[in-house]
Amino acid sequence: MSKSCLPSAFALALFCLLTGCSTPPDNLTNINGVWIETFPPENQDENRYTADNKIFAVGREFQYRYHYISPKGDTLLFKNIQSATPEFQSYHYAWDFVRPDSADDQTIETVAIKIAEGREPYVFSDRNFNQTVQEVRLYNPENNELGGYASATLIENEKNVWMQAPNMKLFRILALNPYPFISAPYKQGNRWEWKVEVGQSHSDIRWKAWGGPVVNRMKYQITGQETVRVPWGEARCHIVEADAESGLGSTHLKAAFSEEYGFLRLDYTNVDGSKLVLELINIDPSLN
Repeated sequence: MSKSCLPSAFALALFCLLTGCSTPPDNLTNINGVWIETFPPENQDENRYTADNKIFAVGREFQYRYHYISPKGDTLLFKNIQSATPEFQSYHYAWDFVRPDSADDQTIETVAIKIAEGREPYVFSDRNFNQTVQEVRLYNPENNELGGYASATLIENEKNVWMQAPNMKLFRILALNPYPFISAPYKQGNRWEWKVEVGQSHSDIRWKAWGGPVVNRMKYQITGQETVRVPWGEARCHIVEADAESGLGSTHLKAAFSEEYGFLRLDYTNVDGSKLVLELINIDPSLN
């Protein structure tokens, strides 16, 4: 299972989140640029960091369609493969690109993020774990699940929404990109920053290989509002533009965030010049 990057990032030097907003509520603390809920010691409810989520409520599943555009401009998906080559024996490495017109029952067509109860598995290694847990699953064109699920994390409260992107197989490329993240006030011109340490487990010769951890520094800005089409109609979104810089290169994210539905579109420009786009196609149970 994937591990959250946020706890290790909190060990980095504290820096300011530039929100320009008023005094925060007493139950929120800014740690390394992300606002986190705090609770009195007597509150040991395992769902305390998720119970008041308005978008990412327990049991809700967000289903995304994706496509990858190679540095040469080819639009591709990816599929599971079997290989005796040592570097492909690991689950996260056992995949290859495929053209959409050649998709088969091992091709990943959609990715789903389901909001889990409790704090497992992260609480086993960090008893102070303070985020919402995502279960990330991959599905083929027949909507059959392919492989086991991975865990990821998110934070939702009145000051910000922060989340890890899917982090399996091809989606590991996103570790060097800005995380989906919006900070209050949700107004054009608002800027903020964040950084995270990225381990070499995300390294891959198909985009960038490295040894040892690197620090990825991210700068965000709300650049405006747009109406985004979704399968059930339209939604008014805040547009967040973000850039990330590390010793490995630069990346970019343009995100469309709805205060009702969450991140509707994530348009990434990767470290090798390729692009990866995720578009929300369904929420189950429905919010519309």
